[in-house]
Formats: sequence, C-alpha cells, structure tokens
Amino acid sequence: MPASNSNERDDDLDRVLNTVLAMYATVEAREGLEQRILVNLRSQEPAARSKWWAWGLAAAALAIIIVSVAWRFNGHTRPSIANHSAIPQAPVENTTPKKTTNRIAQNTVPVRRPAVRRAAPSDPNPKLDQFPSPQPMSDQEKILAMYINQDPEHAALIAEARMEALRQDEAEKVHAVSADDQGIGR
Repeated sequence: MPASNSNERDDDLDRVLNTVLAMYATVEAREGLEQRILVNLRSQEPAARSKWWAWGLAAAALAIIIVSVAWRFNGHTRPSIANHSAIPQAPVENTTPKKTTNRIAQNTVPVRRPAVRRAAPSDPNPKLDQFPSPQPMSDQEKILAMYINQDPEHAALIAEARMEALRQDEAEKVHAVSADDQGIGR
C-alpha cells in the first residue's frame, strides 16, 4: 500500500497549499497605497518633461549650427576686393638664373614669373539700368499695339469710353457704401 500512502500525502499537501493560498488571497493592501503611487508618479513627471525639453533645445541648437555652417560654406562668401592702385607699375622682368654647372645652386635659385591676374567672374545678377527690367511683349500686348497702329482715333475713343465707364462704376460703389453707412437702403 505504498501507492495509497503517497496519494494521501499529496492530498494533505494540496489541502495545506490551498489554505495558505486562501489566506494570501484575502489580504488587503495597506491604507493609502493608491495615494502613495499617485504621489510617486506626479513627482516623476517634471523630471521627464525637463529631459524632453533639454533634448529639444539641444536639437534646435544643433540644427541652427548646421544651417549656419552650411550657409557659410555654400559659396556665400564676401567678394574679394581688388587692389587697383593709381600708380602704374613697371612690368615684372623674367629673371631666369644663368645656367651653372653646380646643381645645388641651380635648384636653390628662385625663378620669378609675372603674376597672372584672372578676370573677376561675371556677376550672375547684373545691375540693370531700368527697374523693372523691360520684358518682351506678350501676344495680347502685340495685338493691342497692332490695333492702335492701324486705327489710333478709334482706339482713343474706346479708351476714353472705357475710362468713363470705370469712373461711373467707382462713383456708384462710393454712393452705395455711403448709403449703407447712413442706413438708407434698409
């Protein structure tokens, strides 16, 4: 009967475990646990916000530095000022050393060459004499110019009639606005 004896022991062990677990299940949390947890969470919020704020500020500063460095090295440099003196300078003579048999002396003598001045690059946006710069006429402007050249008197009459119509429209608008302000049209 050893098998039944071990079954009884297992049953006894199960009962003991069940009673102990039942006691743990009935235990309630200490008073104020919820309040302590909420206070702890609230105390950690400003630290998390300050970390994000610091990282955001650092990222913005880094972006500004990168943009300024890129702007500086993107060809936006100051124009060089040419040194044009009013005194004419004598041409520089080419002073080549005489041929010597001593190779050391031949290698140490400097050779002067005349300075080569390169022309300044042309300005991609030259200053024009007139602002705004004249543009070629559009197709409508060309048609209007042809019409005026063919019949200038008729074109002048139409232009005067159009101007008179515009003046009348403007006068009517002013009258309508003043009537609305006075409450006449209500």
